[in-house]
Amino acid sequence: MIASTPHAGEVISGAQEVAAEHGSVLVVLDSRGDAGSEELQIRTLLSHRVDGFVYARMFHQDVEVPAGLAGARVVLANASTGRAGVSWVVPDEHGIGVTATQHLLDHGHRRIAFCTIGDAVPAAVGRERGYRERLGAAVDESLVVRTSADARGGARRGPPCSTGTTGRPRCSASTTRSPWGCTRPRRSGGCRCRGTCRSWGSTT
Repeated sequence: MIASTPHAGEVISGAQEVAAEHGSVLVVLDSRGDAGSEELQIRTLLSHRVDGFVYARMFHQDVEVPAGLAGARVVLANASTGRAGVSWVVPDEHGIGVTATQHLLDHGHRRIAFCTIGDAVPAAVGRERGYRERLGAAVDESLVVRTSADARGGARRGPPCSTGTTGRPRCSASTTRSPWGCTRPRRSGGCRCRGTCRSWGSTT
């Protein structure tokens, strides 16, 4: 269900490249999150006797593998499951949080915000854990904000870089679009923080 999402290209390209190396063809279908469409697509692919399925999601989350895939060879991408016999490939969410925070520290920032979503999905939980681990006692809870995973959410609930503080606050976020929204106050003249504002987001 990722074919029509902004960051699916690399996932599809990588799968297609590996399939070609093994003399196979990749068929890409997008259910757009509709269970009925997903069921129909699975039945259609099974009727064509495909060799296996890569069941992918837009971001790392726990999923229930569709019942229609029972007995089929399945690998999850950006998703994990408790179902036995199913393999999955997921990002190192904890490592992403550590790397993002370290990147901002390396550029001299010390007041580092974390903009995330409210849902306790593996992507959000792991990245926040990495952020907190890297900053340790330096975490400022007022700079940890939860909002929607889009630019509007970042603009609405982004870290308070327009409060006139003298630090160099910057945003480490769990998606690409949230930190873009965090920069809106600065681009519109509402940000009064001194020094360089910098944002870092993840596309996974």
